[in-house]
Amino acid sequence: MKMDRTHAALSTQMLCIFSVVLQDVVTANVEPGDNGGYYASTCAILNMLLGATAQTDNQGEVQKIATEIGAINLSVADEAFRKLIKHDADWDGAPIKAEHESKEYPPDWKAKYPFWRAAKQKLHSSPDQFKQWQEGKLSTSAKHQLRQLAEQAYADYSDRTLQEFPNLKRELDERINEAVYGTKTSGDDTQTPVGTARATVCGATNGDAGTGAGSSLKHDLLCLCGAVSNDLGKVCCEQCGTAAANAWGAAGTVAAAWQPIKDNCPAHAGTSVLTTANLQQAVSAFYTAISKKQSTTRKKQYVLGLLSGDGTSGCAGTSANNGGACVIYKNAAAGGKTSVSIPWADKALKAAETADKLIKRQGTIQRLEDRLRLLNVSVAALIHNIADQASAQAAASDTSDNTSPGQQTKSESECNAAKDNQEACKKIEYKGCVFDSEGEKGKKCTLSEQAKKAAENAAAAGAGDGTAGTTGKCSAVQTLDDCAKVPGTIPQGKKAFCRWRSGKYNKDKKDEGKFCDSSFFVNKKLVTTAAALVNLVSF
Repeated sequence: MKMDRTHAALSTQMLCIFSVVLQDVVTANVEPGDNGGYYASTCAILNMLLGATAQTDNQGEVQKIATEIGAINLSVADEAFRKLIKHDADWDGAPIKAEHESKEYPPDWKAKYPFWRAAKQKLHSSPDQFKQWQEGKLSTSAKHQLRQLAEQAYADYSDRTLQEFPNLKRELDERINEAVYGTKTSGDDTQTPVGTARATVCGATNGDAGTGAGSSLKHDLLCLCGAVSNDLGKVCCEQCGTAAANAWGAAGTVAAAWQPIKDNCPAHAGTSVLTTANLQQAVSAFYTAISKKQSTTRKKQYVLGLLSGDGTSGCAGTSANNGGACVIYKNAAAGGKTSVSIPWADKALKAAETADKLIKRQGTIQRLEDRLRLLNVSVAALIHNIADQASAQAAASDTSDNTSPGQQTKSESECNAAKDNQEACKKIEYKGCVFDSEGEKGKKCTLSEQAKKAAENAAAAGAGDGTAGTTGKCSAVQTLDDCAKVPGTIPQGKKAFCRWRSGKYNKDKKDEGKFCDSSFFVNKKLVTTAAALVNLVSF
């Protein structure tokens, strides 16, 4: 990452860290704790990166809720269609494949099959949960609403955002490892850097940049904090490395030297959520820390750690004058600006970009879940409507003798039997009777207007075989004009009692001509038939 002397605004935490770092040039020996501020600034970045590796796939309740809606939709589908879907078979092993290939069914059935199969698995494992739907009698309108809700549930169930996590997580881990270890895999146990020429890889005696400077956070932290035969073992922190066996650069001991440096980072800097914004701020603060010039004569800039005296010993890890435990980064001047490039910083920012995608994905999942919960409420409302309708029908049946056309005259006579006795009339109100003080003498107890109207409506609707009672029968006419003239009570929202349509129910439209049909289902038999239509529930 290239950066000039212009830096982003720093957080309070970062400013506190770097008030320690930006101190006067050291002219004496480097002592324990002298690199503490530099260590904290680097740990802030390391903590942010390593903290992000713990992310797990959280799809919330999206697929669970979507599957339940799909199972409800499937539970009221035609049994023949349900048998085409196997809870324990994929597309190639399910009867639906052969059915699909032999007939002109929608081409997206194969794409939707995983959703249907998941719904069938839900039905298979929890049959009692959907029993009320299978026993309920949904109207055509309710069927249509349920189909639309299931279509939306399928869209959310198959949203590609849900499938992105494995690839994004792999990309995130690789980019984090590249920044921390210099490779795509975790390198806690790798024996790099190795060698006794610490000044060569960390910061040369002539003041040049180390050959490995900026290659990884692990490399730079070992240069900053690693001990040399127990010398400077506490330059970064009390527990960062005191044992001679953990000396930096000795073959076979790099992992042991690295572990306490890494493990003590959380105690010396906070762990922010990995985002591009947070990392840019931390990296900017890091650049601010290393931008102060060091050494009395060489005036080296972009040095991580304290370089004592004139710096002629380089970053050899010794506490003697003119050296130190540090990293010297390569810098270049162009266009009147001096800048420094640190490879691990570029890789860290790439990791942050991937972390942003995962955060965005989680927001999308939350929105999907919220929407599905609303859909679930709508689905629940349908079954409640069925229960309400059943209650209303039961209540209506209690007074059916009073409202049916064949019983209207009888009911009127029963009311008139109370004559002008108001108390007697009140006792038979349940039959639809009402006392009219201004009514005909001897018949003041009479059938109420409401009961009379109910009887008239029943006569208009007809019963049993789907005929229209005293109104015209739609299927009896053969032309569009005659269809529009059939008498009858026009359903709410319709323009005529009958409608002119193509294709009869359970028939392919291309096999049937135009015919006259009722604008609404007038009896239970037709509603039940409609409930069996595959095209109403198998979207």
